[in-house]
Amino acid sequence: MAKTIAIQRAYHAKDRGLGHAELVQSEAERLALNNGNASEAQRRRNAGIDLANKRKQPADIFLLPVWLMRDLGGPRDTIAYLIKQRELTVIHGRAALCLREHSEGVTISISGNGEFGVFVEGGQDGGMEAHCDKRFVGIQAWRLALGAVDPVTVKAVQKVINGHAGLKQARRLIGGRDQTAHNMLKDNLHKALDAATAYLGAGT
Repeated sequence: MAKTIAIQRAYHAKDRGLGHAELVQSEAERLALNNGNASEAQRRRNAGIDLANKRKQPADIFLLPVWLMRDLGGPRDTIAYLIKQRELTVIHGRAALCLREHSEGVTISISGNGEFGVFVEGGQDGGMEAHCDKRFVGIQAWRLALGAVDPVTVKAVQKVINGHAGLKQARRLIGGRDQTAHNMLKDNLHKALDAATAYLGAGT
C-alpha cells in the first residue's frame, strides 16, 4: 500500500515544481527498496536523475504574442508559421506587419536591370508628392528589404512578407529541392526582415 501511494505522489509531484518532484521520486525509490522491488527503485532513481538534469537546464520560454499571430493572419500565414517554428523571431513578425501596412496601395516592381519602380494606387509616384511623402518610409523599407536578398528569392520573399504565398508556393517560386528552397527562403526572409528592422527601428 505504501509503495502505491508513493508512486501516485511521484506522478503528481511535477505540479508542485521540479525540486519537490525530485524529493518524491527519492521517497518512492526508498520505499521500493524497502519493499524489495529493485526494478521499481531503479525506475524511480532514473526519474529523479532526469528531473535533476532538467532542473539544471535554463528555462526555455517562448511566448508568442497573440495579437501578432492574429494580425499576421493566423497559423496558416507563412510568417506566423515560421515564427511558431522558431525559424523567424517575433521582431521579424513585427517588421513583416510594418511592411504589409506600407504596401497597401503600393506596388513595387523590379525591372530587368534590377531597378525598383514604385506605383501608388495605380499611378506612377511622380506628381503625387503628398501621398508619396507618407509612403516614403515604407517604400525605403521595402527597397532595403528586397535589396538585401538573393535575386532568385525576391518574388518569393515579397509574396511571403505580404502574406500572399504559402510555404509550398514560395518554395516553387525559388525552385530546387524542397529543403534547399526552404533554407533559402528562411535565410533570405531573415536578410529582408533584418534590413527592414534596421531601417524602421527595433520597435517595429
